[in-house]
Amino acid sequence: MSEGLYTSCGAAMNLAAGQTQTNCFLEYKRMKIIKRLLAIAILGLLTCTASAQSWIVNGLVAYYPFNGNANDTSGNGYNATSVTATLTEDRFGTSNHAYLFSTGTEKIETAFPGISGSNPRTITLWVKRSNSIQEFPAFSFSQGAGNGHEFIGIFNRNQTLDQCNCWPTVYIGAGVDTGNAEMDYNTSFDTTNWEFYAWIVPSKPSPAISDIQIYKNGTLLTNQQFFYNNANLPVNTDLSHLILGGNLTLANGDGIGAMDDVRIYNRALSSNEVAQLYAIESAPTRPFMAVSTALTFSKQSGSNVVGTVATTASPTQVKLASKDLLAMLALDEYLQGNWPSNSFPAKATLALAGHRFVVVNGTNLLLNVSDLLSLEYGDPQVTSGKRNTVTGLASTSAQKLQLASIEFDDTAINGGNNLHFYLYGILKLTTTDTVPVNGIYTETQAIGKTTVVGDGFVDEVPFTCTGTFSATGKSPLQL
Repeated sequence: MSEGLYTSCGAAMNLAAGQTQTNCFLEYKRMKIIKRLLAIAILGLLTCTASAQSWIVNGLVAYYPFNGNANDTSGNGYNATSVTATLTEDRFGTSNHAYLFSTGTEKIETAFPGISGSNPRTITLWVKRSNSIQEFPAFSFSQGAGNGHEFIGIFNRNQTLDQCNCWPTVYIGAGVDTGNAEMDYNTSFDTTNWEFYAWIVPSKPSPAISDIQIYKNGTLLTNQQFFYNNANLPVNTDLSHLILGGNLTLANGDGIGAMDDVRIYNRALSSNEVAQLYAIESAPTRPFMAVSTALTFSKQSGSNVVGTVATTASPTQVKLASKDLLAMLALDEYLQGNWPSNSFPAKATLALAGHRFVVVNGTNLLLNVSDLLSLEYGDPQVTSGKRNTVTGLASTSAQKLQLASIEFDDTAINGGNNLHFYLYGILKLTTTDTVPVNGIYTETQAIGKTTVVGDGFVDEVPFTCTGTFSATGKSPLQL
């Protein structure tokens, strides 16, 4: 709960300053920074009104979050038609929010019709392996079709399962099997923690099997350990419904372990989008804490010379509200290639999700924006209020005070405004929980308006920053 507190403060402050400078730069090119700052408060929103489709739902044709069932929540209705896997707890410890494939035979058959031929696609999912030496398919299309018409995401192969003596003696990795060829990348498996994987068929004429990309925890795998048959064979998948889990001809014994949050896209996600999705899904998404900020920047002005007497002009102040920060944040992420437009949808808001700063449109996560922020906590940490030592909940409410420092740095952004600053403050997070009913309770987190101060520079000209922020969120949670 304290993490949300610090993140909240950091998000508000950093996004404010970072976005201010970037938006101003693009509007007035090389004008003096103070003119940019003054103009952004007036023009920032007017110049960034184009609607932007959320990349996270662009091309999303099926999504299985496994929130107590195997239904498709993409809006396309491709629900599971048969489930033999069992519900288990997810990576955040929430029960009945993931599926366990324990014996190598459990599977989930879905109504999703598949993606045929060589069309681009992306499949992402989370797994927690229970065994690191057994092969098991995470997903499959047209399993059994052979002759290059299959598309199966696999984990692991061990020679004890090898009926043709084709494979390395011991092999651990992630790969893809098309029925007449296989490509595998070496990677270890963590049997105690969840890991994120993505399989991508790129958008290009006649993609070959060697063109398929596999990501682990947001990073592209490059250590190819094994390739069976011809690397130039084309991707040519038969149209067939999606199966999660199940078993291959050579697979026996233990299953893959647990699986969660399966997404199917009919397009190839970019490397930035894969990294963003991994960051977003790495943190608990509830409760969101909507952020509200009010900042004042005071930039050092030049000197006025009258005759032989020089006097320093008064600092120029610019006030920025939350809506201005959000507009500037969109522009900064656009410059980095993380967002397709220089604006977010009209109803988007800045929020906190665990450690992460995110942009939310209703209940839909649009973008993780914590790439510009870093956060450090100071001592001491002071907690007060009633606590339930059995459940860990606040029986009525609890408060936490802690010193926090937030650093913002966008100097590495090409075309940015060379902005770097710190903010400091004592943050107070209040957490209130209702009495659980049938294992469900409502948790409210709130950061009251808190004064923060900071300093920094832009184009090597110093400035100071003061302001306030608040954040609050409420969500039903499950024990």
